[in-house]
Amino acid sequence: MKNYLLYIKIVCAISGSTVLLMVFTIITMLNGYIYLKPFAFDQEYFSFIAISYEQENSLIIQKSNEDIRNIVSADDNIIVVKLSSDYGETYLYDPSCYYANTNYEGQYFSKEDFVSWQSNSVMVDECSVYHQMIVDGKLYLNGEYKKAIATYQSDYPLKFMGNSGYIIEPLSSSPSIAGTYYLSNCNVSLAKKVISSLSKSGYVIETLHDPDRIEDNISIVLGKIEFLTLIPSLLIIIFTDFVTLRLLFSRIRRLLQIHSYCGATKGKLFLFIWNETVLAIVIGTIAGTFIGSVILYGFFNEWSFLSFGISSFLNIVLLFFIVAIAFLLEIKCNAEKGW
Repeated sequence: MKNYLLYIKIVCAISGSTVLLMVFTIITMLNGYIYLKPFAFDQEYFSFIAISYEQENSLIIQKSNEDIRNIVSADDNIIVVKLSSDYGETYLYDPSCYYANTNYEGQYFSKEDFVSWQSNSVMVDECSVYHQMIVDGKLYLNGEYKKAIATYQSDYPLKFMGNSGYIIEPLSSSPSIAGTYYLSNCNVSLAKKVISSLSKSGYVIETLHDPDRIEDNISIVLGKIEFLTLIPSLLIIIFTDFVTLRLLFSRIRRLLQIHSYCGATKGKLFLFIWNETVLAIVIGTIAGTFIGSVILYGFFNEWSFLSFGISSFLNIVLLFFIVAIAFLLEIKCNAEKGW
């Protein structure tokens, strides 16, 4: 009898871990990464993709660069992170030197590297082949020598997963306008001006994240295949937990009968079962939180206490109802058999 109680605890512990991971992933996708700001942004951000379906003209690139420079120069606190179309390199506009105190070796870009719109300085991933190509503090890149002013590791905030270039340069060094843009520390109107300018230059804009239109972000997420597979997966896990618990509860029927004959009500029987399972659920939730933290930090270099708090609460509530429904159905089934 005790073995089956142990099995129930194990099932609840595993469920607590897997369900939490699923619930947290769904919450993260639904909120449009409100809590998971990329590149360690400390404020809300805008994100969009600028696409060119024709060969980019050098004159258009020069004009667009000038327009963007004029727009963003109105705010010294703005941060612009641009990923090239093939994620080969990361381009940065950071006149306030927001990332100057983050983890790297060497010196950070000066304000002049950004505001003068002319710079040949680069930061290089310490683990990349480019780091081995540095000679006398210089790196030959795209037909010219660049000054390698610093090296950074995989935990650097500007390191983007999937980035195959491992190079960070000032935004002015970008040979193309097309790419994925992230704007933070700026107001709505300024971000809209950048988007409008790129649109007028002939680039097609696809919005990824707009804090003023979070309902659009949610609709985009709802249409993603990743999200569409999460809901059925969660339902399958919940159904499997329910069926497994029903089977295990049927195996402790005699134990429940003994308690019932001794005067235990349905409420007391459920309280007995809940006392047996709640610790396992909490342990499973903690384990899920730890696993999720490791995974999330590996992908984004940060994670949200609030998101995990909400997910943990919903996880415990959800498992409470699974245990309750499975148990009450077992009690009802036994009552109909003449307990």
